[in-house]
Amino acid sequence: MSPTPGWYPDPASPGSLRWFDGRAWTDGRAPARPDLPLGPRKHSHVALIVICSVLGSFLVVGILTAAALPVFLHQRERATVAGTSSVTCAQVVDRAVALSQQTVTGGQVALAGVADPVLVRDARPVRTVPPAGEQAFVMSCRGMASWADGLEYEVTIDVHLRSDRTQVLSLEQ
Repeated sequence: MSPTPGWYPDPASPGSLRWFDGRAWTDGRAPARPDLPLGPRKHSHVALIVICSVLGSFLVVGILTAAALPVFLHQRERATVAGTSSVTCAQVVDRAVALSQQTVTGGQVALAGVADPVLVRDARPVRTVPPAGEQAFVMSCRGMASWADGLEYEVTIDVHLRSDRTQVLSLEQ
């Protein structure tokens, strides 16, 4: 079995090196230097450096992803409830009146309006999307309700947020 390619001591010239290509000596010669390894080139350290670089890159990407993903998801969740953060009591009343007038049936009486609605409870600044199948309180507005039959009395309209990000209104006397 012949030696592998590399720099070897030159048998014809002591103190110098000669390149062996794996089959025969070549004309390549160099002065012997103590800092040059003799014999075949070792490629294992190059492969080790490449493998460590690749693994290190994956590690850095993994760490960055682990740090950025929760921030991204939190910002996305906050953005999905942002539509509730700017809702006013006047808008809540408008929705409640429209919903009442669209869904009234048979002997029911529709809500005609709510005068002077005021915010009485507010969870908008801290509201997040609730878990699947649940709903969470967003805000309450109170005012004097007028009904289509002429009755008037104070009501509270609560706004809740479902897990599918739809808003639910409920009216209490």
